[in-house]
Amino acid sequence: MVAVSIDGIVLESNDIDTRPLSPIESATALEPVRQVSTKTHHVGIVTDDSDLYMYGTGFYGQLGLGDITHASMPTRVAQGVRMVACGVTHVAAVTNDGRVFTYGDGFAGKLGHGNEEDESEPKLLSVEAFQPEDKTAHNHVERIVMVATGSFHTVALSETGRVYTWGYNGSGQLGLGEAEQQLAPRQVESKWLSFLKQGDPAERVVFVAAGGESTTAVTLSGRLYTWGCGFYGLLGHGDVLNKQLPTLVRGFGTSSGSRVVMAACSSFHTLVVTQDGGLWACGKGSEGQLGLNGLDDSLVFRQVGEGIFRTKVVTAAAGPVSSAAVTEDGALWAWGTLLGDEGSLSDDEGSLSDDEGSFFSAVPKQVHPKIDGDTRVGRCSHLPYSHALAFAMGTHRRMGSLSPVYGLSGEVELLRMIVGFYGTWVPGEAGQDESLVRMIGGVSVENRLHF
Repeated sequence: MVAVSIDGIVLESNDIDTRPLSPIESATALEPVRQVSTKTHHVGIVTDDSDLYMYGTGFYGQLGLGDITHASMPTRVAQGVRMVACGVTHVAAVTNDGRVFTYGDGFAGKLGHGNEEDESEPKLLSVEAFQPEDKTAHNHVERIVMVATGSFHTVALSETGRVYTWGYNGSGQLGLGEAEQQLAPRQVESKWLSFLKQGDPAERVVFVAAGGESTTAVTLSGRLYTWGCGFYGLLGHGDVLNKQLPTLVRGFGTSSGSRVVMAACSSFHTLVVTQDGGLWACGKGSEGQLGLNGLDDSLVFRQVGEGIFRTKVVTAAAGPVSSAAVTEDGALWAWGTLLGDEGSLSDDEGSLSDDEGSFFSAVPKQVHPKIDGDTRVGRCSHLPYSHALAFAMGTHRRMGSLSPVYGLSGEVELLRMIVGFYGTWVPGEAGQDESLVRMIGGVSVENRLHF
């Protein structure tokens, strides 16, 4: 398991039952870390300074070091990086100026360069690779804000909410209505991602995720679309059928509480977090990875952790046979089976992911990091408002007449001030990036200012 503490420290453990999460070893001190992404054998790290570090095995050049050697400690690969996504044997990243680069295994064109060649160093996709379907937007330069990687395909999301896919397409995971692989990005037609009216701002896609052979998209209105491989019911449509086009999952986005804010996918199951802090799961459950206190599969989304989580869930991650989540109080939770290589959690949310280990639980179980100082996980954190109110009521008169909070008894501004002092947020432009904020547990950019 790999996680990021509230202070931006990378924590790692290959067996959370016997060895607590502890800071990783590094030849040089890393700046505070914004986001991590990992698969079984390699890890990507993005710092607040936008440096990309990689470590692990590099059989296909997926470390981006110019060869196929391995690295036991984080090694800087690139600068000016907003976020990274690690696939099984390839990596995709978004730069601060909205470009995409990829490297690693080129099978089925999943690197997006128009061929199937491997790349052992980061290689930028051309600006022309992301061309909108709308002919009136000809010559429009798309700024990419998010990427996601499946086993053999890649997904990109533009600032305007357009979704692009490329790579292997045997299960329809590219969402193009066909099964032919794509060696370069193609836009998923927007009409399949618009439940109300095409072009409605509320229907703009703000988050994407990719499983082994599936893809998920979340709109600003909180609607959820899934497509690709339907084995075990992992798409959440009540069946096990593949979907070659984005298909709306019924039941989400119909009220403020049920609005989806982010999703995490593995090859066998899917997790979604809703705006009210709920966590939902569907798909294969044979290893307890759904967290439903059983080993049955579920063809539809069912709520996880009722009566277990102390506060709202803000982000989640899904591995082949395991899952994890972070709650708004910074607590880390894990469940399922973490055994050797099969216990690898992909990092769809950015604050946590999983590596080798031995662990089993059919319900969420809290994981306690071993670290000096603040042990909370996740870079976006709030003090629960009920705690802020109690603190304000108990201390504001004791702060003295020179305190900035003196005389604010009963004022909302006092609570906002306390919450602001206590909370943390990713600095700079990255902290205003809607997709990244949702990934790392901020729920939404608006949530930072909302009371």
